Amino acid sequence: MKLPALAILIISLIVPAMATAYPPGGKGMHHKRDGLAQLLSLGKEHRSGVFFLMRHLDLARKHLNLTDAQITRFQKIGITFRSQFLDVKKKLVPEKLELQKLLLAEKMNLKKVRSQLDKIAKHLVDIQMLKIRHRLTMEAVLTKAQRARLRQLVNERKMRGPRFGRPMRPGE
Repeated sequence: MKLPALAILIISLIVPAMATAYPPGGKGMHHKRDGLAQLLSLGKEHRSGVFFLMRHLDLARKHLNLTDAQITRFQKIGITFRSQFLDVKKKLVPEKLELQKLLLAEKMNLKKVRSQLDKIAKHLVDIQMLKIRHRLTMEAVLTKAQRARLRQLVNERKMRGPRFGRPMRPGE
């Protein structure tokens, strides 16, 4: 009974990592949209609307009327975030490798596996908290009007309908 639950937990940790292996806009992006709409619909890291700012400052400048000071601030925030993210990621990778080693052992020690999963979960929580702090820092740079415009753009994207695959048509 415990082994299938453990396998499900391990798969739930590994599958999201594999899903982020494809670059945004890679698989399935066979149709064209205007630049900002495409950016706001790329993936989960773009759902808040703030994270596209770091990768596409030129479009953000155009659609949100960003100042040069804001652009400079975003670049500094991005460098700090990447540095902190890599520090946590550097701790996470060996923990995942150790988990794989434990799972491949001839006689699996479930207490050690659980302990290792707890270590991995702690690092994943650290990454999520880092992303949340980054988002709040980025939003703090925007003016109230810019934040409202960004939310409006995100809501317009959400109202477009299904994001994945073709819409179903009668007779198909």
